Amino acid sequence: MQNKIPISVLIVDDEPIVLALLNKMLGKKIQDVYSAANGEEALFFLKNTTIDVIISDFKMPLMDGIELLKQVRAIDTNIPFILCTALAEHDALINAIEHGISSILSKPINPKKLFEKIEKVALDKEIKKLAAVAMQVKDDFLANMSHEIRTPMNAILGFIPLIQNGVLDEKQKIYMNILERSAQTLLEIVNNVLDFSKLASGKFELDPTSTNFSTLLHNIGEIFAVKIEEKQIQYILFLDPFIPKFIKIDDLRLQQILSNLMSNAIKFTPEYGKIELSSHLLIREAENFKIRISVKDTGIGIKDTDKNKIFNAFSQADNSISRKFGGTGLGLSISSNFVTLMESKLCVESIMGQGSEFYFDVWVALSQEHDLKIDHSEYPNIPVHYKVKVLLAEDNAVNQILFKEILSLYGIVPDVVENGEEAVKKMNLIVYDLIFMDINMPIMDGVTALKIAKIQKIKAPIIALTANTLVVDREKFLHYGFSDYLTKPIDFNEVQRVLFKFLHTQK
Repeated sequence: MQNKIPISVLIVDDEPIVLALLNKMLGKKIQDVYSAANGEEALFFLKNTTIDVIISDFKMPLMDGIELLKQVRAIDTNIPFILCTALAEHDALINAIEHGISSILSKPINPKKLFEKIEKVALDKEIKKLAAVAMQVKDDFLANMSHEIRTPMNAILGFIPLIQNGVLDEKQKIYMNILERSAQTLLEIVNNVLDFSKLASGKFELDPTSTNFSTLLHNIGEIFAVKIEEKQIQYILFLDPFIPKFIKIDDLRLQQILSNLMSNAIKFTPEYGKIELSSHLLIREAENFKIRISVKDTGIGIKDTDKNKIFNAFSQADNSISRKFGGTGLGLSISSNFVTLMESKLCVESIMGQGSEFYFDVWVALSQEHDLKIDHSEYPNIPVHYKVKVLLAEDNAVNQILFKEILSLYGIVPDVVENGEEAVKKMNLIVYDLIFMDINMPIMDGVTALKIAKIQKIKAPIIALTANTLVVDREKFLHYGFSDYLTKPIDFNEVQRVLFKFLHTQK
């Protein structure tokens, strides 16, 4: 028996004979064939059944093929719609084309042409299905790779500050600083690759929050202070006083953009050169502000022919740049994509041998929520000691040691378990004040353990520990019911933020 084409077809025609003939003809080769005598029936099928392609007559009472097409497009903009019509009616089909008709068949219908069009729809469906599977495989691979890479990076970057706080001689301090910078560079490369992949798949979303704009720009200079000092570069920061202190913007992505631009400026600016990070107010409309943010340097400059090329992924002005200065060629591409998501464009002006300026203009809103946001600067400089019971669910032995060391700075000695199943048992035996829960664990993962904890009315805040860093991932974990989340590598300030948030009344 010949295999039928695995799609569903809806035939719409007010002539019972035509419906019967098409049903019989298509039923021999098509897996699912449905019939509708008018537009209303067709819309009912579309809303209640999975339909892959619609074949509709043009002239019908009450609702003709064009009107049906309009209403179909209001429900599904992508479903293929084939319109059957007599040759004399072609002049009236301009309207159908404007509303997204997929194809037109002349009456009397040629079975061969009809099946060719249906087979094309079936092929497109299969290609989309395979593409979706491939995308999911890629996403799963990246998620696993992110976890596998970030787990050892968490240990490296976590233990470095612990060692730096100990007693070291001058040579050891130099070695530790080199190790820290190298680890940060490696993490930046990993983040860029993962960000690029998510941007390419269209799964990246911005997360505008109340942001202290002046503090963010000051922090950029502090991040690169050592590199600027090493090359004895003159660094200038200009903050337009007419830009509000608190604005609504994705602060993490803005910091990432400016960090990429600053990193390049330092890389390509010779010793004793100059770099300026500046912000200017361009337009104000009520509580909305259009601002320009720019990074200007006195570096090697960019050829006019290379100005567009540098924004392409894995590209630099020429191969000699890559050999001399290094880099993946992803920073500007990612920054440009982030700026585009902010509904702006990353621009460059440059003169060879004199320097470059990268800038973008972006609309931001005055934030009314700055009093609700706690800055890291508001945390105590000396760690507070908390008298609390804390549970840590983490399967990686190195991460267990690291997290225990970090928590010990706050006088906390956590109970440690290696999987979600053990965590659930502990939660039923001891009343905890705070629980840290790794997402990826053997036997029982963190999400499953959380769901059981919710069913069992566990009241302690449960914090997700994850290698996933996207906004959509954060929203997913919060939707599951986690009270907050920490990303790996673990940031000391973030740990302090979580402890202060949930335990500040229990010092």
